[in-house]
Amino acid sequence: MLGVSKYSPSEECLQIRRLLASGVDGLLVTPSHESLAGTPTLDVLTAADVPIVVVERLIDDVLDSGRLESVRSDHARGRRSQSTTC
Repeated sequence: MLGVSKYSPSEECLQIRRLLASGVDGLLVTPSHESLAGTPTLDVLTAADVPIVVVERLIDDVLDSGRLESVRSDHARGRRSQSTTC
């Protein structure tokens, strides 16, 4: 399932709640804000009873008792030219 918020924080919370209510086993979420700290989205995510992975956003400034995981692209390293031999 996919929920699209178009970077609207209120729509984001609505979509997350809808997905959680549908019985998903976990969520991959790219929040509308660069930081989740102090947002309603953080409250919804940390209250969830399923695994949550925050995609493309830092969670270093969030005290979540270890409930959230994150993954980000390494854009700086990715743009460097690397030659590899297979």
